[in-house]
Amino acid sequence: LDVKLVPTNTQVRVAHTGAKLARGVKRGLFAGFAAATQVTALSDLVKSGPQPQIRMPCQGTLGKEKGKDVAAVDLSPLAVVGAASTRQLGKQRPGKAQGYEIARVASIDLGDGALVITGIQGRANVTRTRDGVTADTDGTKFLTATVNGTEYSFPELDGLSIPGLVEIETGVVEEFKSGIEVTAVRLTLLDGSGAVIDLGHAKLLIAGTGLK
Repeated sequence: LDVKLVPTNTQVRVAHTGAKLARGVKRGLFAGFAAATQVTALSDLVKSGPQPQIRMPCQGTLGKEKGKDVAAVDLSPLAVVGAASTRQLGKQRPGKAQGYEIARVASIDLGDGALVITGIQGRANVTRTRDGVTADTDGTKFLTATVNGTEYSFPELDGLSIPGLVEIETGVVEEFKSGIEVTAVRLTLLDGSGAVIDLGHAKLLIAGTGLK
């Protein structure tokens, strides 16, 4: 049902569906996304994001890198977040399909300087050939991190907590038969809000096509 309201020039569609067949599928069917930030809290009743988010087309991106950028992300009053961006690429030939999803956050400041992390990046890389699927999170990292003025490296920060403020996880990975998912930094707030802030969240799967 397609209704156009003449006085306000408004169009309303009811029970609208759509479908599309895309060219370019040779070795794999892509699925995935990149999201720089995402917040959940109080049993998912409070959410922010994911933003900026991009989703991978099933045929990939035909070998061209695509992405989104935002100058800043508003996570107030939880945290102060800088610029954020996402990138993706998927390409395929008859013998190989490969691609990546990248999510970046320039900086986050939690607790008025108690925790400051810069250069956060989550990256999921997947390749499918006739022999199967390989996947990794190479490139997942951050540039600098300080907790109450003390500097920490990417692996050292994992498992650290600031009492009453936050628990920190880094390089949170889930593996699948056809790909991989990673969150570069996960912050669980200890202020009673139950908020979880995911930074640098990327996931990529490349399934088989059934084509020979």
